[in-house]
Amino acid sequence: MEDEAAEPLNAQRFAAGIRHARDGLGMSQRELAMRMETRGFAYYPQTVTKLERGERAVPIAEALALADELHTDVYALIRPPEVTRQAYTILRTMREVITDRDAADGAEAAYADACERLRQLVKEAEQDAPEALRDEIAAGKRALEYKGKRYRV
Repeated sequence: MEDEAAEPLNAQRFAAGIRHARDGLGMSQRELAMRMETRGFAYYPQTVTKLERGERAVPIAEALALADELHTDVYALIRPPEVTRQAYTILRTMREVITDRDAADGAEAAYADACERLRQLVKEAEQDAPEALRDEIAAGKRALEYKGKRYRV
């Protein structure tokens, strides 16, 4: 009997979840209805309105299709709003961390390549360099000292 008591709450959460996810994508009720039509469900904008008011029961296959069209999962559509907001914030931040880490990895590799090219250029130049060029190279090496970090060239 506990499941029956939870049913209206889940239906309300599902209705709010549909509306929140659709709005978050900037998708109109008409667009969602058209997308569901292409999946073989009899949908009209009024169908979406009834869904978002909690006035229409939704079979599992339809709920899965709705979630897919809204780029989410069914659980996210029935999760309490405060949990959903926290989850979205955490997931968005995780994506930012991954993107930043990938960028840092790329920058680190580019930095290592640049240092190696510089080492090669300096090594070749120092072999037969006139004194003026050696002075320039020495000045350049000093300039590479930044915030106490010494770059090995």
